[in-house]
Formats: sequence, structure tokens, C-alpha cells
Amino acid sequence: MRVLLVDRASAGGLARFGYITFSQRWAFPGSRVITALREEAESIGVEIKRNSRVVAIRPSESLVTVETVHGSISAKYVIVATGIVPAPEAITHNKISIGLGDAARLKWDLSRSGWRKVVLYGNDRASLEALASTLKNDLDSITICCATEQQLQDAARVAIARRAEPDDLAERLPGLPAELLSSHDGAILDYNSYKVWNGSTGAISMPGVETDHGYIKVNPLGRTTAPRVYAAGNVCTPASGILPAMSSALTAALAIGQELADPSAGADRFPWFPRLASWEDSWLMEMSGEDASGVEILS
Repeated sequence: MRVLLVDRASAGGLARFGYITFSQRWAFPGSRVITALREEAESIGVEIKRNSRVVAIRPSESLVTVETVHGSISAKYVIVATGIVPAPEAITHNKISIGLGDAARLKWDLSRSGWRKVVLYGNDRASLEALASTLKNDLDSITICCATEQQLQDAARVAIARRAEPDDLAERLPGLPAELLSSHDGAILDYNSYKVWNGSTGAISMPGVETDHGYIKVNPLGRTTAPRVYAAGNVCTPASGILPAMSSALTAALAIGQELADPSAGADRFPWFPRLASWEDSWLMEMSGEDASGVEILS
């Protein structure tokens, strides 16, 4: 089995900048967890293509074509795991901060940074306006900068034309021009804005993949409305987090593995799954929401 991971920056996305808490006693920097997972994946032959942005996923009955800024890739199955923020690496910029937590936490962050003129950036205007109303008495000026889906798609076309992910911050964060950022102390990337409306799917063309508020619709196995395309992690649900994301990714991967499995090898390919006496009687069909005829029922 050949597996390829395509990422627009370093593998791991926003999780690299977080702190992953399993319990009060077990917590780790996200960068450490991602590094461990990446090293293990590479050790078993997973190919990782970094700095290669995906701009389209085109499914068919026999394969899926994944178009990147560096060319096209064909695969039997694809798992979309884009998270919710299109360019999380942008927060490494010294004038970009990610807005996490409630208003009190944001005010504390702003007082610590000393920012008085701030740009609020995201992709849901109502969320940005509500945040601006909360912060207006604590700042000298606030400018709302809302990235539209059209701007995300335009940035994708620029990346295709250049055959590379641009270094320009305004193209990584569409709608946030450099001159606007330079005239302010900094910009807050409003995490809640992306939780209201997922911003990672707008820049990728995915015919046949249904979404709701930018979130990809999936059944309990992670299967989307397009053939051979699955999705996992925060791109599927606003109730996100590292552990739920990993759990859904595992379920999707094992479901695909079951489809790729050689029936003559027996039904115990994954011993933590119940044995499959028949498809009609299996938990797989019940979880997938299909009836006995194989017709999928979407909730």
C-alpha cells in the first residue's frame, strides 16, 4: 500500500502551535506530537510532500485526481484532513496572532502585546463584528477584514499560475493587504470565525463533495457524498480538537483499509473490528448509513 500526505506547509497544520491535553497529567506540545507522528509515518514508508498546496480534488468511480500547485496525483482513495484554518503557518508572522478563548483572554493577550490598532481577520463577518464590539473600548481602532470564498479561490489560482505557494502574506491570508497590516500594530486571526464557517474548504474545488457552512458532510465512517473521498478531523465538525480528529482519521483509514482488503485473506484484518459474517449483517453497513441494497442514506 502506497500512502502520500500532501501539506501546504510543514505537516501538522494548526496542531503544531497548540498544546495537546489528554488529561491533567498527560499533556504535550503539539509540535512534539506532530513530530513523533511524522517520523513514525516516514519510517514505515509514508511519503510526505511538503509545501505543495492542494487546489482541487476530482473524484470518479475508479480513482480520485488530486491537483496540486506542482501537478496532479491519482489515488484510489483520498482523505481530506484540512482542518479549519487555510494557512495556519501565517501565525508565525510577528504581526499575526491567533485569537483563542473568550473575550477576557483576548483582552489579556492584547494588553500583554501592547497592540492598540488591530485588524480582526477571519471568514465570517458576523463573528468578526461581534468580537469588534466586545473589544472596542479596549483599543484605539479596529479594522475588520473578512476573507471571502472568492478571495480564497483567487489566491488558489495565483498559486497554480506560479506553481508554488507564494511567500506573500496577503496571498496566504486573502483580503489582508500588506499596507493594511503595516498601518496597524497587528492582526488577530479570529479562530471563532473559522469555527462558525470552515475556511479551509473554500480554496479547494471538490465536485460532488457536499458541505454545510464549509464543513464537509460525512457518514460515521468518514465517507463524503463523492465516491472514494473521505474526510476526517476538524474539517467535518466544529466540535474539534486533536483527539477527536485523530479518532475520526483512524475510523476513515480503517474503513478504506477494509475496502482495499483482499476478501480471501479473511475478515480479521483489523482485530479490533467485529468479524464480518456478511456485509448485510455487518456493523460497517449500519455505521455507513446504507440499506441492504447498498444505497447510502445521508442524515
